[in-house]
Amino acid sequence: MSRKQKPSPSSASPSLMSDAIRAMKAGKVPAAARLMKKHLAKNPDDGTALHMMGVIAFQLDQAEDAAHYLGRAIEIGTDNPSHYANWGLALKSAGRLPEALDAYDKSVAMDPTAASVWNDRGNALAAMGQLAAAEDSFQQSIKLDAHDAKTHANLGGVLLSLGRIDAAVGSYRKSTKLNGRLAAAHNGLGNAMARAGDTDDAIAAFKKAIDLDADFGEALGNLASLYEELSRLDDARAMAARALTVEPGHPHASLVLAKCERRAGAFQAGIDLLSTVDTANLSAALTRDVAFEQSRLYDRAGDAAGAFAAMTRGN
Repeated sequence: MSRKQKPSPSSASPSLMSDAIRAMKAGKVPAAARLMKKHLAKNPDDGTALHMMGVIAFQLDQAEDAAHYLGRAIEIGTDNPSHYANWGLALKSAGRLPEALDAYDKSVAMDPTAASVWNDRGNALAAMGQLAAAEDSFQQSIKLDAHDAKTHANLGGVLLSLGRIDAAVGSYRKSTKLNGRLAAAHNGLGNAMARAGDTDDAIAAFKKAIDLDADFGEALGNLASLYEELSRLDDARAMAARALTVEPGHPHASLVLAKCERRAGAFQAGIDLLSTVDTANLSAALTRDVAFEQSRLYDRAGDAAGAFAAMTRGN
């Protein structure tokens, strides 16, 4: 796309624009949104205002609205690399992954030196299950900026999913060295160390993640799961309970507690726990794990029909 941007009519209501910008800088994002919408009501083809409204909507977690405004800004001619990159972020947040990837591709075609966009592109590819392509995108980002801790952590996640455990450990360690306060990197390192069979280092990494973010439900659930595997059932229960306090209905924590109940002989309690888990938005792997545990619980409780039904759901 190589159209010239249309002249902005923002001069028609400079006060609303400037007030919106001041509100954004002051952190008053809802007020900025109201002012920008008033401006756009008078100037619907103001590309600069449309882009700004998209950024504001994104900050308000209104991903679909953000994608609309940012896409509209590009449509009328404000096509530059950063605008496509922002559009990609909004589209990914809205779950529109192929469109997000297309936006990122356009952005890096215009500016192939933008490390952050290669990283965002990698995240979109990973979410689409295109792991090899995601790895390439993260590697390109690192070539351009080797000091971004989040990109190294993102690469670690893809490498772990590809089964390259030693390489994943290396990427996570680079991330934590670059930024020791990145909880997600310590959590990822814990997952990698657990896969490598180094449970002591895995526990230490999960604990570090939780120290940095006491409400990190994923890390709490991961530590609970590892404790259950090590038969440290009291510790597993404690961590799973914390995860459920932070994130009510946390599926991983509920699964851990159900396993603990089975091992304690409380089969019905485990069945009741898993009956509350909403599997609609779970990964295929976690859905299978929940179904398999339900089947084991029903079997131990003497309910062969329930066990068979649960196993069927898992398949």
